[in-house]
Amino acid sequence: MDLEKMTPGLDGAGLMNLFMEGQWQVFRGPIERFPEFLRPDDGALSNIRKLDNWRQYHVGYRDQAGQYHQVKGSGNSALAHYDKGALVNSRSIEGASDAAKEWLGEWAGLLGVSRDALRLNSWAVKDTGGIDWHFDCEEVIHFQIKGDKLFRFLRTPDTHFADSQTKKFEKIMAAQLNFAEACEEIVGEGTITVIPRGVWHWSEGKSEESFAVSLCVNPPTFAQTLSRSIYKRLRLLERYRMPLFGPADAQRDAMEACAKEAAAFLNDIRCESVLLEECRLELLADRIDTYYFYIGQRANAKLGPLRLVVDGEELVIEGSDKQMAVLETVCKLGTGFRARDIGKLLPHVDAALVTELLAALVRSGFLDFVDIDLAI
Repeated sequence: MDLEKMTPGLDGAGLMNLFMEGQWQVFRGPIERFPEFLRPDDGALSNIRKLDNWRQYHVGYRDQAGQYHQVKGSGNSALAHYDKGALVNSRSIEGASDAAKEWLGEWAGLLGVSRDALRLNSWAVKDTGGIDWHFDCEEVIHFQIKGDKLFRFLRTPDTHFADSQTKKFEKIMAAQLNFAEACEEIVGEGTITVIPRGVWHWSEGKSEESFAVSLCVNPPTFAQTLSRSIYKRLRLLERYRMPLFGPADAQRDAMEACAKEAAAFLNDIRCESVLLEECRLELLADRIDTYYFYIGQRANAKLGPLRLVVDGEELVIEGSDKQMAVLETVCKLGTGFRARDIGKLLPHVDAALVTELLAALVRSGFLDFVDIDLAI
């Protein structure tokens, strides 16, 4: 993906600088630079009618007192809510387009984040409907596909690098701000708007119909990445999977031991391994025997017949008898195993094939792993 063709003068490094600085920016140009699936009318994700039966959606509306509300959509038809004048926000719509899924993979490579950190949402509204003042705890790149929209933006230091905890206080913060100082932008068809996390924004339709798709980028923070890495290592030791019960003195002693173990990991940990695990990058073939794999938190599996599931969606699995044997063995060993454990059970299967399949399962989110040299 060539970012500069879509946003002339802005490359990947420049985009990440906007994110880090909390600086919103508008890029105008022809809609032909959008990917095919976002082209008006014909694209797979180009209008509300293409998403009529998409069940993951929310509805925004104002009550008689003018207060804004957003609720989870009811019924199978998002279009019915849209026709009544509500704003319809369809979530994770990349699931409706293979091309969109592939495109998100390109973005993940550009930004150096896990594919799991990216999704597409759509916004559809008639006339002057819109959304009230809010900020997101993720970076947003907004593609206006149809109609005009009025945006208002306001940056505040209190929400710079907003996370999910910051978001909980959004309404309290909003009640104390002076939004009269906000900047305004009219965005039309073909406009790309970068809205970093924590930037307050408000929008209102300015056409008979307005439709847009937002690329949402939400990688884990520094603190989340490090804490997850420590957790993944500590949980390999049975004593740290125990719930914390008992007298206060016993709990304190147990936590002191756990804290010392965590401190030892912090002293010895390699940042490369942490990032490799968190971002699900390509496994290093020459280090494959140092990795300890297990079925991830987002995954599930069944045998007879074999089924692999990630985020509730079944993975398409097909291949040779040897490949299927490796996948079945992975599921049987899913509580924790090394690559060589598969080799012992399937000596007739080439080690390169095992490595290839493990890497694919990590990329899909089915497997998590830790560097065993640092784990126990």
